[in-house]
This record gives sequence, C-alpha cells and structure tokens, in this order.
Amino acid sequence: MFHILVLNKKLAAAKVLNQYNMGEMEMSKRIVPLNCLPIGKKGKVVKLISEGIIRRRMLDIGLIPDTVVEAVQKSPSGDPTAYYIRGAVMALRSEEAGKILVEMA
Repeated sequence: MFHILVLNKKLAAAKVLNQYNMGEMEMSKRIVPLNCLPIGKKGKVVKLISEGIIRRRMLDIGLIPDTVVEAVQKSPSGDPTAYYIRGAVMALRSEEAGKILVEMA
C-alpha cells in the first residue's frame, strides 16, 4: 500500500512539472511539489503555480523564490502538513502545497 502511495505522488509530481513546462533539467535538480517533500527534509522554493487569492496568500506568508521550507509534521489524518517557513510553523493543505515547487536540499 505504501509503495502505491509513493508511486502515485511521484506520478502526480511529474504531471505538475510537465503541466507547467518544467523539463528534464528541472527534474534532475530534484524539483518536486511541496506536498511531496518528506517530513524532516528541507527544500527551496523555486516557483509558485497557484493563481489569484491563493497565490497572494502564499506570497504574504513568505513563500517567494529561494525561501527555505522544512516539512515538520503531518496531521494524524495526513492533511494538512505543518511547514517551517521563515521562523514560523504554518499548516498547508495538500492541494495548496502541491502548487508550490521546491528544490530538495
């Protein structure tokens, strides 16, 4: 069951990268959607894909390019996930975090 979940996340990540014209070069740099970042790992924001008010909110909380983000903890149900962003811990739902591309450190 766990392997299927990991495979589905990798396929979803590849689909997001292809959808937004991120080619092989970006994939080789280990760029993934934020919701695929493993707990305890850090990543650097590369691009925000979200639009409208959600994009504005992400920018307001400090999710701009080159910001370091760490996945801290998942809720017991698996969604949302807590992320350490610019000195504060913030929870983001998987749908929102999936539209933030990060380069894994």
